[in-house]
Amino acid sequence: MARLHFAIFPVKLLLQDKYLSTLRVPKISAATMILYAEDDTIIPHSSTQALIATFPVSQLEVKKIAGAGHNSISDFDEYGKWLREFFVKSD
Repeated sequence: MARLHFAIFPVKLLLQDKYLSTLRVPKISAATMILYAEDDTIIPHSSTQALIATFPVSQLEVKKIAGAGHNSISDFDEYGKWLREFFVKSD
């Protein structure tokens, strides 16, 4: 992701974590919610969809916040509401 946004910097040398979330999914056994911003300009939609596709359907809850961006998602009422509902249900 960083290379897409900061092409003039040697991102490969600066960042050690590649954030390959899809490779971590097989180690996750807990119920999982993916909460994402519809208008995210940092994380490509294709990356979000690839992560969603990696989880078993029975383990996953997906919520999209319409009109939200990467840095504004927490400003939307649904963000807190859906997080609270998920954690109460998972408790």
